[in-house]
Amino acid sequence: MKPDSAKQLNHLTPTERKILEFLQDHPERPCSPEEIYTAVWQAEPFDCRGVVAVHLCHLREKIKGVPAAPSIISLWGRGYRLVTE
Repeated sequence: MKPDSAKQLNHLTPTERKILEFLQDHPERPCSPEEIYTAVWQAEPFDCRGVVAVHLCHLREKIKGVPAAPSIISLWGRGYRLVTE
């Protein structure tokens, strides 16, 4: 990501930043909601799919217009993946 893009991502919440960093650490592979929840909240992932989905929705909205920012795709039944273009 370009430095200008990084500056535009300063408005992310700490949780959104942790999710983005987790996905960046696991590029091009699907990460399940349970994996993301365990890594970000450091807790057992009990009924976590909705929580993760809401945070990813907010994160997607915030990075949508940022140049050179990665996109987050959903893989039905598998999880989420970060795609850099």
